[in-house]
Amino acid sequence: MKKTFILVVTMFTSTFILNSCGAYARLLNGDNEPNAIKNLSVTADCPPEKLKVISKRKISMGYRYQIEGCGKIYDTDYSGTIHSERVKN
Repeated sequence: MKKTFILVVTMFTSTFILNSCGAYARLLNGDNEPNAIKNLSVTADCPPEKLKVISKRKISMGYRYQIEGCGKIYDTDYSGTIHSERVKN
């Protein structure tokens, strides 16, 4: 029983650390820009070729991208693996 418990805790901890490291790396270097365009193209029903990042800035726990495309401007926030999108006009 004790070995099973230790195994489960070790697996959970390893999974958490590995997932957290990727989110932390994206948070530090802001490499979510390609993902922001890819995700927004699906959400906004706009091809990725027509989307262009017009600004990127650091926010408290991630990055905010302003993306222009298909006649609209979108605000996209990324914090680790979580993102949200808003239409500005």
